[in-house]
Amino acid sequence: MSINFYYEYQPLETNRHIRLLKIHHGVGPRWKGWKRHGPLFSLVDVSLDDAPKFEAVSYAWGSDARWEKLPMTNGDAMSITKSVFEALPFLVDESETGFLWIDQICINQFNDKEKGQQVGLMSQVYRSATRTLIWLGTEDRETRATIELMEYLREWKSWQTESVGGRIDDALDHPQGRAVIAKLRMRNRAAAISIISNLVSRKWFARGWVVQEFALSSHPVFVIGPYKLRSSSIADVALITIPSDGLVDPAYLRCDNLINAQLLLRSISVKPKDDIAQAFEFCRLLLFNASLFSTKDLKDRIFAYMGIWLPPGFNINYDQNTVKAYIGFTSYLIEEIGFVDIIGAGHGLRSPAFEDLEMLPSWVPDFTGYTGFASLLFNAYFARPVGWNASATRSHQKSEKRAVSEVHAFGKLVDTIKIASPMVDTRSYNLLDLYGTLQNVDKDCLSKSDFLELVSDAYNCGHWGHWGQKFSFEDLRACFEACGSHDKLTNEDISVTSAEVRPHRKEREMRSFLRIVAKEYFYWCLEKSTAGKFCLFPPLAEPGDIIVILHGCRVPHILRKTEDPARFQMVSECYLQGAMRGEAVTWAEDEADLFILV
Repeated sequence: MSINFYYEYQPLETNRHIRLLKIHHGVGPRWKGWKRHGPLFSLVDVSLDDAPKFEAVSYAWGSDARWEKLPMTNGDAMSITKSVFEALPFLVDESETGFLWIDQICINQFNDKEKGQQVGLMSQVYRSATRTLIWLGTEDRETRATIELMEYLREWKSWQTESVGGRIDDALDHPQGRAVIAKLRMRNRAAAISIISNLVSRKWFARGWVVQEFALSSHPVFVIGPYKLRSSSIADVALITIPSDGLVDPAYLRCDNLINAQLLLRSISVKPKDDIAQAFEFCRLLLFNASLFSTKDLKDRIFAYMGIWLPPGFNINYDQNTVKAYIGFTSYLIEEIGFVDIIGAGHGLRSPAFEDLEMLPSWVPDFTGYTGFASLLFNAYFARPVGWNASATRSHQKSEKRAVSEVHAFGKLVDTIKIASPMVDTRSYNLLDLYGTLQNVDKDCLSKSDFLELVSDAYNCGHWGHWGQKFSFEDLRACFEACGSHDKLTNEDISVTSAEVRPHRKEREMRSFLRIVAKEYFYWCLEKSTAGKFCLFPPLAEPGDIIVILHGCRVPHILRKTEDPARFQMVSECYLQGAMRGEAVTWAEDEADLFILV
């Protein structure tokens, strides 16, 4: 049997066609990894419009340095990574259709044109599959314990649903509910956390492609060696790792991050009213997941999610370098969709995470990791609705004369940065500490109440109560003022012990909210602008940087002048008092100035 590293694929018949891996049982030789005579395989060209039933496979690609032979019916062998080779015996046994779709095998990875076209069909592939088999890896010594842990969780969920209508808060106040939680949290807590840590540390959970693969699947099934887990089990594991003592377990963070990504995906699956709204939710997804998931090809930090949303008319093109791909995508959103807010996520003056991205313009995001600050618009879990409209519904004007690396935006300079204080870095996630250590702020002009209103509005994207909060801003203000008169907001304040000693639920929720806000803004700067307005911004700005409102943007932006007076670098978004809802827009559209971003 010869091995053909570059397997000779036949061209697909149409742009609606895909390849499926057909399983021919019991006709192959005995080969490594199989207990009996293994199957042979063939590739079948089918149309998505009338494809046979098949299962899609989601998996971690594995090392390119380790390859195995996949025996084909024509006598040749295709090279596949060791991770896929190890999975195939279990996937073949699990398959109910006899057809599998595995991207590594079914897409010609050496044909960039085909690869781009097939990636554009990913959404339909995963939606069309009868099931998605999610391969987490081979069995290990904790797999059996993982299955048992899932049984505990099913017991808890069954009781919770029948007894308290699925309300966690009620369960915590109910003796039987606390008893079940005690079994999960206390007696087995250390072992459970170890089990979950082992589970979520598997490579699949860090792979960028899995986000859309899991979200788009009508019936996902997790496979660990010969064992199966229901898709709901992965979300359930966070139940027993919810911090009960104010301390955050690494296992909880891993589970919570995955669940947050799922929630964002669910929100984006509900189509917004227009392409700009869709682009906004999609970019939130990309930027949120940038620090959670990785891809081998940096271009896939964008392309790997386009099964969720493909901008109308946009072509996925792998035949270009990463810088061109990022510029092309961001430019397309701005000029063709009219989504200018994306410039606020631009890498600005920060150093990109990868050397390949050093030539990115300042208005283009690098899509590869944590941006270094909490963005007003994009670092928002659960797709917070936005109540701001800084540009007063003014629309972006498409420019035909710009260079590829530029954005021509219209708007007005409304203020400048007067002082840029040192970065606030208390690391305590305590809003009182944040307020107390702000530099160069006139406390007589900014009371605690005004400060709370400003940072709460920033955190809520100008839309108070969108999470269904059970308290008003007046309640929150009273809680904040009361905390200032005696204790600080420490971990102990919000710990859940017994019904007798824990704070009232409403107060606990308010204190938790205050800590969350502090966590998001503990390293932002709060200063007076030249016009005497309070401005909240990341520690990137310098005195003399200008604050502009650009048409099409919901928040103001800070720009830095270059040697060319007509060109500016993006610094960051900012929160400017009295300008977030269009109050500062007093000019006619034809009176706007041109700002060229580079």
